Parts: sequence; structure tokens; C-alpha cells
Amino acid sequence: MDWIALLGLGASGGEKAQGGGWSSLLFLFSSLLFVWWFIYLGPQLKKQKQREAMLGGVKKGDRVVTRGGLIGTVVGVKEKEKIIVLRVGENVKLEVLRGAVENVLGKETE
Repeated sequence: MDWIALLGLGASGGEKAQGGGWSSLLFLFSSLLFVWWFIYLGPQLKKQKQREAMLGGVKKGDRVVTRGGLIGTVVGVKEKEKIIVLRVGENVKLEVLRGAVENVLGKETE
């Protein structure tokens, strides 16, 4: 079977295609775009919104894990600089960017 004839882009069997060539391509392209949106882009956007909500809700007393694997307790939040101060040891405090937080484990229970 000839793909060009199947899509209606050329002559098939001596007959000329009656228009529809560009509309078939447009339909195929829009269908692929639609499928790509719902399989890939839609879930990615939803995941990004959830992450932003999680990062916006980080507050003093939360236990968090950073992307580097550090586990600590939030002892301060600097909103302007988007920095979180973590206590990772008895007398050890670190400043990390808010975006470096990978997961919020919950409230400290000590």
C-alpha cells in the first residue's frame, strides 16, 4: 500500500486526490500533539504545581531531605532570599536554597 495515497497526498490509481491532503496532515499532527500533551506534558505540569505547593509550605519545625541527601530540621526561613536554615546536628546549621529541598518528612517529634 502506498503511504502517500493512504494519506491522500497524491494520486492513487490514476485518480487525483480531491483536496484533503493538508487537512489529513493537520489532523494527524493535532492528534499527535493531543496525545503528547496528555501522556507527557499534563502530568509534568501537575507534578510541578505539587512541588511548588510543597516548597511554599515549608515552615519552621519541619524535617526535610535535600537533593544532596541531607536530613535536617528547619529552624529558620528567609523568604526574600528563598533560603532555608537547617539544623543537621547538635550545633550545626546550614543555609540551603528552598529549591534544594526534595521532600518534607513532617514535623520534628523530639
